[in-house]
Parts: sequence; structure tokens; C-alpha cells
Amino acid sequence: MPNAARTAAACRIARLDRQKFNDLMASGDYDCAPRTSPGVPRVFERPDLIGLFLFARLTERGRTARQASDVTCRVVGILANAVIGGRDLPEHVAVAYGVNGGSFAAEASDVNPLGNVYLAGGASNPILLTEVWNIANLGAEVDRGLAEEARVVGDD
Repeated sequence: MPNAARTAAACRIARLDRQKFNDLMASGDYDCAPRTSPGVPRVFERPDLIGLFLFARLTERGRTARQASDVTCRVVGILANAVIGGRDLPEHVAVAYGVNGGSFAAEASDVNPLGNVYLAGGASNPILLTEVWNIANLGAEVDRGLAEEARVVGDD
């Protein structure tokens, strides 16, 4: 089974309208897609696909594209670091939001979901909300989509 997809397939896997994706890229509202050059196809690796799938679910649930992108980029960063470090993807990623509007993300095993502060720029920031994303389940959805794409022969 492949572990990467070009843009059209990535959008199908994430169940995100391709034109909406193109509009988001043009407006700068989704800034954690893999980088590319003119004339070179954009290739989404598994962490990028998980991120795009998460982004689509966040916007479906009412987050603005900018808010969803901020969360997605943090999650993709954690997943990419795991891959670069030769580690398995974490099963869960937590994102904590503080009183000052800031947030941080970490592997959920490194976060106390009932914690009340995190450090930001050396200052303590009281936590208002912590959300935990099930990367294992998001990854399973992406894997199903990759397998389906492997069965389909078509244009990109």
C-alpha cells in the first residue's frame, strides 16, 4: 500500500473538496501542506494526509480555516518529528489552549489533560481547554483512503 498521495488523491482521502483546498492554499489559510515548486506535484506523506483529514473534520465542525490550520500544523509537526526521529507516530496528540489565547501541542502521553498551566515564553499560562486527537484512528482512516486510491486507476 502506498503511504503518500498527490493533491487530488489527498483531497479524496481527506474528503475535502479539491477546489476548496486550492482556494485555501491561494488565500494562505492552510499553510501546512507540503511545499512544492511550480510544475512539481505536491505530494502528501502520511503525516500530511493525517493533517489534511484532521483539517477537514475541524472545519466541518465549525472551526474557521485559520483556526483549523493552526491546530493541524501543530499536529503535523509532531507527526513529522516522529517520522524524522524514526519513531512510530504517537497514538494521541493533545492541544492545550491557554487564557492568553496561546496554545501548545504535544504527544498526549507527555501531557496531563487535567493540568492547569503550561509554559509559554517562560511564563505560566493557565489552561482553559485541552483537546486530544486520536492519531491512530485518523491514521486508520487515511490508510483506508490510501488503499482505496491504490485500487483506482485514474488521473491526478
